[in-house]
Amino acid sequence: PHDWSVEGPFDANAPMTGRGGYLASGIGWYRNHFTLPAAVTSGKQVYIEFDGVMGNSTIYLNGTQLGNHPYGYVSFRYDATKNIKFGSDNVLSVKTDTTIQPASRFYSGAGIYRHVRVLATDPVHVDQYATYVQTPSPTTTSATVHVTTSVVNSGTASQSVSIQGIVSPAGGTALAPVTAAAQTIAAGASASFTFDVPVATPKLWDLANPNMYQLVTNVQVGGTTVDDDVTPFGIRDLKFNGGMTLNGKSLKFQGVANHQDYHGLGLAAPQRAMQRRLAQLKAIGVNSIRTAHDPPSPEFLDLTDRMGFLVLDEFTDVWGAHKYQDVGDYAL
Repeated sequence: PHDWSVEGPFDANAPMTGRGGYLASGIGWYRNHFTLPAAVTSGKQVYIEFDGVMGNSTIYLNGTQLGNHPYGYVSFRYDATKNIKFGSDNVLSVKTDTTIQPASRFYSGAGIYRHVRVLATDPVHVDQYATYVQTPSPTTTSATVHVTTSVVNSGTASQSVSIQGIVSPAGGTALAPVTAAAQTIAAGASASFTFDVPVATPKLWDLANPNMYQLVTNVQVGGTTVDDDVTPFGIRDLKFNGGMTLNGKSLKFQGVANHQDYHGLGLAAPQRAMQRRLAQLKAIGVNSIRTAHDPPSPEFLDLTDRMGFLVLDEFTDVWGAHKYQDVGDYAL
């Protein structure tokens, strides 16, 4: 992860203005060469996934444009299967563009400031962001982990697919696997699966004891696991009715609205910087965070889960109208 804007120079006449810290903006290019071993990845479905690129980004693989993304705060990915070369050199090129300024009411950085990964999956696999975990009405004696997910068949033939779910407490022994009934998924199609995992005497997630569990979702074809998806979660009960209760106890928000930049580190903060800030907030009694004013990184949300914070994850600072007369923000 890299934020080239925070490296300076500072300029009183910078298009970012004081709202952006008088720092640099414009166009930046990244290029990376990589090789996927043909023996392992040939025949796979290949995706290139970005956790966040500031601000407008255009992605090329081996000279072919995969797509353009106009928002720097959310994750996105592209199907690179048709453009990837197995067993030989690939060139990934990323154009980042923050030319239109001022872009925010605060420092917004520039560049590939969050992680990038290449995913090589079986043609039959869990769809992106498809696994959704709920724990309706848990108690200290029992809980039900309700799971929905979607499986995609990107292959050329229909497949009979089943789903196996395995729940484990952090550092504990895995519970008995639960299997959803098999479905036939046509080539190019997808199917939804739903299943429940019972948990006896669950350790509930709360602010003082943020107990975490893990769900492993295995996609099986002919009894063989061809793909898996790991989802961390907490078992907890939130209710809103003239106030909020967490696991049946009344709770008041002691919160902060916090921009995601990390001062001299800019936007490309290592996880330790995020952890340090959260630990300081925890020490002064903060129990909830509003992500002012855009979605944070996946690492941030993972840390808040594990450190015991409630999060209001904001989608965007603006939508259909500008905050100022200049037109560099996302409403553009």
